[in-house]
Amino acid sequence: MKKLFFAALLILMSIPMFAANVLITEVAPTGSLEFSEDWIEIENFGVADVVLDETYVLELSHGNTVALLSVGESITLTTGDIAVIHFSPGLNDQLMNENNPGYWDIYLGTAYNLSAQYQVISLKEDASTYEDVVYYAASDNTYSDTLLTTVVSDNEWNTVTRPVYYYVGNGLQRVNSTDSDTAYDWKTISTNDLTPGKEDFVDASTLVVELCQNYPNPLDLKKAPYTTLKYYLPLAVEILELKIYTISGDIIKTVINEDHLSYAALITPGYHEVTWIGDNDQGNEVQTGNFLIGLNADGKKRVKKMTFIR
Repeated sequence: MKKLFFAALLILMSIPMFAANVLITEVAPTGSLEFSEDWIEIENFGVADVVLDETYVLELSHGNTVALLSVGESITLTTGDIAVIHFSPGLNDQLMNENNPGYWDIYLGTAYNLSAQYQVISLKEDASTYEDVVYYAASDNTYSDTLLTTVVSDNEWNTVTRPVYYYVGNGLQRVNSTDSDTAYDWKTISTNDLTPGKEDFVDASTLVVELCQNYPNPLDLKKAPYTTLKYYLPLAVEILELKIYTISGDIIKTVINEDHLSYAALITPGYHEVTWIGDNDQGNEVQTGNFLIGLNADGKKRVKKMTFIR
């Protein structure tokens, strides 16, 4: 299992990062405070204007494809311009700020929506030219479809990182303006914290170290061979430790320290994942029970509780 993880990490480190013009930056599968219906936010990160028209489409899971605009309609996104795509009735902006200040609004009606359980969203300039792809799934969902197969074969999503896992009722927000076509470009956040039409990227020095809930939780070895431990570093660190503790605070497994074979890669900025197979430092399987995941990144400590079932 560990050898498989190291191989996957090396593959991930070798993934080239390409600059796209228009990227999906937020997804609200169940709406948000501002809008009760599903919506997607996109932003132009290129240096040139991008004209959205009827050739731009969203391909969605479950066989749905929808044009962003009707024939004869167009919207010009200048550098830094944001558009919010609503899955609700409304009139598309003819000029920025017509419906809401500071961004464009595009309304697709209610014939389509975003699945709260599983979704591949493919934004295309035309039938064959991708702009961006995001693939998310609820933490207990294993559904797959032909669109996922297509975007993976077209190198638009790297399944080494699996989907962006999230909990139904939350939203998704991009954390990386340089697209790597992986789950590491994204984080899940409360719908209360989604910001449709606003710039999402901030100075990394203002961000905090984050330890995500492990997946799956509980880890039941009859159903899954390992659980994934994920954390986020806004900046590179010198000292990083990730350990499994008993509820009383005894260390049972050191998952990451300076002796880890991929330590140099695991202390860089961004999201990182490692796995735990339910063993202790002696290689023995631990007993069924509750445990703590402890992250220490240059003295910044985070803790999550998890359950293990033999």
